[in-house]
Amino acid sequence: AEATLAGEFRIGMGFGRENNGGVRYELDRYFGAYLRGQFPARLPFRPYGLIGASRIETSQNGGGENYNDLSLGLGADYSINQDIFLSIEYLRAADRSEAEVSNFSLGIGARF
Repeated sequence: AEATLAGEFRIGMGFGRENNGGVRYELDRYFGAYLRGQFPARLPFRPYGLIGASRIETSQNGGGENYNDLSLGLGADYSINQDIFLSIEYLRAADRSEAEVSNFSLGIGARF
């Protein structure tokens, strides 16, 4: 397999959680544009890196904050066959003194 360079655009919708102090945090929306460099491998396992920009829109007990930041990530794909693959990824979407937003994901994908 050859090395690849790709562009990606991602959109995510929110979730919320309450901490021990009764404060409710919600991730309302997430947008990102990234360059993805996938390294060559002769095995079905192919690691990659991401760099790009993310916008995260949050709310906290009725108020809200928006973060625009440089994003960095690492991941790997594992090919099950020529068209189907599994993926694992860690993405640091925003890292500011007032907030950090990171994401760990597992997925299944298809090539067509």
